[in-house]
Amino acid sequence: MNNNQATVNKSTCCNNKARNFIVIMSTIITSNPSLMKIIVGCWALCLVICQSAFSQVDTTFIYNTSTPYGTLDIRIAKSSTRFYYLQENKTHSFRESAPGVKTETYRDMTSWNSSPYTQGNLREKNGSSDYFVMNYRLLFPGNYNADYSEGYPLILMMHGAGERGNCWDNSCFWDTRLWKPLINSPAAPTASNHELLNNDYNLLHGGNVHLKARNLAGSRLPNDPNLPERAFPGFVLFPQNLNGWDANGANDVLRLLRLLSKKYKIDPNRIYIHGLSNGGIGTYDVLKRAPWMFAAALPMSAPSESSIISRGLRPRIAHVPLWIFQGGLDQAPTPSRTQGYVKSFRDAGAIIRYTEYSNLGHGVWNTAYAEPDFFSWMLDKNKANIHLFAGVSTICETNGQGVRMALAEGFRSYQWERNGVVISEATSATYVANTSGTYRARFSRKQNPGTSDWNRWSEPVQVSSQSMAKPVITQSGTVVLKGLDNYGFAKMSSVGVYDHYYWYKDGVLQNLTGTVDDTVRNVKFSAGNCASGPCTGNGVYTLVVGSADNCTSPPSDGKYVFFNNQAPININPPTDFAGDALSDGRASLSWTDASTNENGFEIWRRRQTGPTTFTTWQMAPITKPNVTAMVDKGLVPSSTYQYKIRAAGDAGRSNYTPLSSTQYLIITTTADNENPTAPQNVTANATGIKEIKISWEASTDNTGIQEYNIYYGSTVVATGSAATSYTINNLPLNTDYSFTVRAKDLANNLSGASNAASANTFVNGL
Repeated sequence: MNNNQATVNKSTCCNNKARNFIVIMSTIITSNPSLMKIIVGCWALCLVICQSAFSQVDTTFIYNTSTPYGTLDIRIAKSSTRFYYLQENKTHSFRESAPGVKTETYRDMTSWNSSPYTQGNLREKNGSSDYFVMNYRLLFPGNYNADYSEGYPLILMMHGAGERGNCWDNSCFWDTRLWKPLINSPAAPTASNHELLNNDYNLLHGGNVHLKARNLAGSRLPNDPNLPERAFPGFVLFPQNLNGWDANGANDVLRLLRLLSKKYKIDPNRIYIHGLSNGGIGTYDVLKRAPWMFAAALPMSAPSESSIISRGLRPRIAHVPLWIFQGGLDQAPTPSRTQGYVKSFRDAGAIIRYTEYSNLGHGVWNTAYAEPDFFSWMLDKNKANIHLFAGVSTICETNGQGVRMALAEGFRSYQWERNGVVISEATSATYVANTSGTYRARFSRKQNPGTSDWNRWSEPVQVSSQSMAKPVITQSGTVVLKGLDNYGFAKMSSVGVYDHYYWYKDGVLQNLTGTVDDTVRNVKFSAGNCASGPCTGNGVYTLVVGSADNCTSPPSDGKYVFFNNQAPININPPTDFAGDALSDGRASLSWTDASTNENGFEIWRRRQTGPTTFTTWQMAPITKPNVTAMVDKGLVPSSTYQYKIRAAGDAGRSNYTPLSSTQYLIITTTADNENPTAPQNVTANATGIKEIKISWEASTDNTGIQEYNIYYGSTVVATGSAATSYTINNLPLNTDYSFTVRAKDLANNLSGASNAASANTFVNGL
């Protein structure tokens, strides 16, 4: 990065040797000018040797042929005669303003004035040859001050495939993907307005948004407490690839970033990267090559994570905060694919903010840029600060697991302190805190740093202790199978929401179907139908839950499960089972508790729908033990219900009451002639092509809402549920619509009509 910030232990030696070399060689030059070429060559070699020491991290991070993904090469000098440099204020292209006169400027392809972004290109000097590598655009901070010691933050933006310099798949500005600028065969067009190597289309998405954020910052410095939330007081870099982001392009971007950071006042602790679509892949690719360079990353609609997971690179990037954006309707990537990335990264300790726009497809970036804290979220991230594994700062009292803390790997020296005292043995990028206290850390780019050679101390981290509470399992339906519904599965859930769930039977961890066992909050166990659920069988089922860093809880209380009517009948059945219909779709039930060993009572009901037809038996939530009455709610008015009851416990069950298979407690509910209230505040919004979402405030009713009907034109759509929003798809294009909504209660009474809400399916562009 900046030379004064990036020297290593060899730099002092290099500088002293170079100084002595200059003095000696100056004397020789004066007496023997014929040695000039030799001296210049030696001087260049000395510069290269010294320059190689000006790296933020070990040289293996600069050039490494044995990385899991191939060669890492972000050197800015390869030998005394081969090095990279910036050609500023010029765009490399074949455009000419007159025969033989290069325009040396970008081809304007944006609908707004992009001239505040300076232009330039990365080049490689190899002996007498001078090669073009990559064009770029660079936006400077407002009132840039080269003497600002703190340095300015920088955003690196990786554009999508469509904003390339030549080809997007087989759509090329010139020839095919095989065409190379250095070979230039067939010869590129020289027209002044040709779009090949345009160096402006890369600004299409996000360029104007970032310019407005820079302008909003004005002359304010990055540490100004009055900086507006949507402002960005720093550099913005838009490199442009030729045919999409690949390994070479990722390496070249990092070279470009290193050269800019050496020349301008860029804060090495506040460099951020984001990219869209193919640029989302590029974001991951650049990040995995130099994770020590970035304070945050924001990939958008990235079809892949550049093999970070399969190559085992998650721990290397885990310290970088991620904000990942996904369209709910996108198919490349699908939401489930991106959610899998999020899960995998979080398991490695990464702190991720995940935003999914349910109504959007692939193009989420404009919505993402419009997030109120898009820029302030980045500015809040600083590479100097400690990364906590999964953001957890508490020692786990359950299993003794300490707090895992980290700085970026690869710096020359590290220092950690607790309560203001340096921890002498803590000299690496990571530290596990097993004692409560206040911790700080810092790094240096020098091997044996002096007092002034350290980066600033991190913000303090307060470490304390925690113990996970015992989780609670709830059941849906009976676990004394089978019930009257003849259902064969035991369905259980965790009452609370956690990061990890571990389900056990008789103390043995269960291997659930799928690849993400520890994310299953709701389980369905079977006796032996392996196609529908785990083959588990009778036993005691418990749950252990874990936090993001896998601090685990004690086991829950057990659920005793019996399959296939194998539960012993060893509990006395309840007696005196009786009931009466109440108003408002309710029934009052009572019984006598004749047992002492039940966990609760199962009450089963079914509704008569015809002379000899009934709905499926349903079980109300199981009661607590020793209960002798309950009110059953949500019943259909003017209907006949049949009821049975039984006791269930850890060791078995009772018979049903009434005992006979043809006898039931029969209750007929009262009529309901009261209409629901009309839905309020109905809104309608186009959420996609041919798609409109209607939302409203819930109606109220004395018995309950069954569903809502949506009316538009001569069409009526029944929602089928009491949910207060509904999306209508496959509507004709370019049509205006007016929607109203009516509620239907359990007795099929309809409310009055709601207010009207308008929307349309007009398409004004993609």
